[in-house]
Amino acid sequence: MAEEPRKKRTKRRKANDPYDDYILIGHDAAQSEGPAARVLSTFTLYGPEDGPVSTEYLLQREKTEFIKDQDDRARYVANLERAWKSNRNSKESRELGAKANIEEHDWVEEREDIMLALLLHREAHDSSFRQALTRTGTCALLQKGRGEWGMAFVGGKAVGENLYGKVLEGIRASMPNE
Repeated sequence: MAEEPRKKRTKRRKANDPYDDYILIGHDAAQSEGPAARVLSTFTLYGPEDGPVSTEYLLQREKTEFIKDQDDRARYVANLERAWKSNRNSKESRELGAKANIEEHDWVEEREDIMLALLLHREAHDSSFRQALTRTGTCALLQKGRGEWGMAFVGGKAVGENLYGKVLEGIRASMPNE
């Protein structure tokens, strides 16, 4: 049975919320936003049964090339692979990536292009992702969280850059209408 498109919000969540119509995305937003929020999360596994991956894990693997010290790089890869093989935990992958000794400037320059490439690959190979993205219509997609990848509303103000949401919106805009 096909899922109904998500109904648009008819009023703002807060009086000074700049987004009239948006969907919070992320693994923990699924309860309030519906299944599309979980499917679009970087934590959601996809791929073959014998080796599913998450976008988050793949993004953290891409950081490897930004670790200049070879010993640090080897340690990082070993820890990331061990954590992934033991429990396929995307959150643990993110935490390891946050601690990686990377060349920050280089990573900042490349991270959006890397995420775009990873999500385009997922869009091409994961029909549930493609369908969930299509069902969001023209709503703004806001990654739940703070920092550069996400956005939160704190004291009525939007905090964060929402890079992940912007990348998803760009992919959605480039998808052919079905």
